[in-house]
Amino acid sequence: MIHTLNIILLLISCAALLLVFYQDMRFRAVSWILFPVLAAVFFIAGIIDKGLDKYLVGTGIALLLIMIQMLLILLVFTLRKNKEKKGFINHVFGLGDLLLFVVLCFAFSPFNLVLFLTLSSIITMGIYLPLTILKKDSVLKIPLAGMISLAYVLFIIPLRRWYLNVIP
Repeated sequence: MIHTLNIILLLISCAALLLVFYQDMRFRAVSWILFPVLAAVFFIAGIIDKGLDKYLVGTGIALLLIMIQMLLILLVFTLRKNKEKKGFINHVFGLGDLLLFVVLCFAFSPFNLVLFLTLSSIITMGIYLPLTILKKDSVLKIPLAGMISLAYVLFIIPLRRWYLNVIP
């Protein structure tokens, strides 16, 4: 029963993350309903895997890390761009990116969250940095939420699927 539920949760998370990728790449916007769906799926899977107490502690620490990271980015943006009065959200860092970061707190332990976000962000920048150099006339918007969702589907879901097959 638990094994079947884990597979269903894995399929739902894969479908929702692929939708995030598609929408962010195509429209540079993501439907808000995908984020609570993903959070619920990751929450249920996390409780099944770790138990409620251990899961909530890890998720709380991960949320705190994301909050500190966003405050530091906001501080750097405020100090460097004090002449421009554009908002932080949607001009520097997309709301969809922030929501995905929060949702991923429900999917990873704090250490794995930092590791995954660092590696997937480096891969994304490695893909989009040459494009920003080639595109000289305007600022290129990077679909960070979409690229991180794709990284999750390509790297994490196969690992979890293997884990589910090995340990029924």
